[in-house]
Amino acid sequence: MTRARAALAGLVPLLAALVGCTQILGGDQDYVLEGEGGTGCSPRGAPCGGACIDTAADPLDCEACGHDCQGVACVDDLCQPEVLAAAVDPWVFALDETHAYWAGLGDSTVRRAPKAGGHAEVVVGAQNNVHGIAVSSDRLYWTLAADGRIAREQKDGGEGQTIVSGQGFPFAIAVSGKRLLWTNRSGGQLMRSSLNGGSRKVLAEGQASPSSLAVQGSTVYFATTSQVNKVPIGGGAVVTLASGESPIALATDGSFVYWIGLDAAVKRVAVDGGEVTRLASDSAVPAGIAVDEEFVYWTTPDAGTVRAVPKSGGNSVVLAAGQPAPWALAVDATALYWTNRAAPGGVMKLVK
Repeated sequence: MTRARAALAGLVPLLAALVGCTQILGGDQDYVLEGEGGTGCSPRGAPCGGACIDTAADPLDCEACGHDCQGVACVDDLCQPEVLAAAVDPWVFALDETHAYWAGLGDSTVRRAPKAGGHAEVVVGAQNNVHGIAVSSDRLYWTLAADGRIAREQKDGGEGQTIVSGQGFPFAIAVSGKRLLWTNRSGGQLMRSSLNGGSRKVLAEGQASPSSLAVQGSTVYFATTSQVNKVPIGGGAVVTLASGESPIALATDGSFVYWIGLDAAVKRVAVDGGEVTRLASDSAVPAGIAVDEEFVYWTTPDAGTVRAVPKSGGNSVVLAAGQPAPWALAVDATALYWTNRAAPGGVMKLVK
């Protein structure tokens, strides 16, 4: 709170006692005290800490009292995105508790930057055609699609070690406990191994170009060219949850599976199956999806937007516009992160 605002806040009770409705001009906005209690604020103000605050523009009270934008601007009730790191064509992305990790499609050097802000650093030098990235408690894993390999390295950097080879265009990858899971697009398989690449097992085969995957508890969910499927992580029958779809990427919260498709729609289905629900439609084909306790988030490269819709359905909102080809997406408890693939490129952060 500025000194001027603090001083003005101190005058509010006195002025309210003198008049029934007084308008005070100056400071950051007009303050209007309505009634003897002095609790009313207008035109856009809200009573925060004894003062009327313009929550549409105040970075410490953005949209609501106490919602801190953490050093970035507040515009029209929304904290503005910040650039965590410059990046060249970053298209695969992952988070852990402290860092964001990414690699480009052309320059497949694997890098990371602190989520709280700071300098980006190289984890592993130039790789060949990285298509998926995942993190465990101490290591980073990635797929090398053109080489048919999976590699890993300590999260603070190194040379990279191949732990799996001979795969058919390994694509998406995930870590679940002590298990590593990935899809082989040209091989039509969903695979599982230990974190060192051993004890390999085929969880699903004969699938049509399996791509995105997500793990929740004892179940793996994965997308093919026209289906959303699930299979037990220990092995068992593959169950189709939705067919006749065109899923690009998916996410789950344990109750529903959510996906974006070539039909430019955001949809969901219960993890036990049932009716497919369309949550939102977009003007162009989305690229990335993430989910938290309340919302489904997605990126739309051609529109340059990052959007959100309540998980139960409702109106979607634009969280960020004018982004240069927003692509991969991830979320944690406090912020949303994505990559911008087009020039100038970058890894972005938006406080929730």
